[in-house]
Amino acid sequence: MPIGEPSVPYRLPGGTYEQWIRIYERLFRERIIFLFEEVDDGIANAI
Repeated sequence: MPIGEPSVPYRLPGGTYEQWIRIYERLFRERIIFLFEEVDDGIANAI
């Protein structure tokens, strides 16, 4: 049975309360990426 995607608390900018959103949505909103290899000229241009 798949567990699913984890949720994390997130407060909207200027918001007064936190809401639970999917972790990948949080990473997207914060503009966070994971790199799985060394960054060279080709990878840097692709990003």
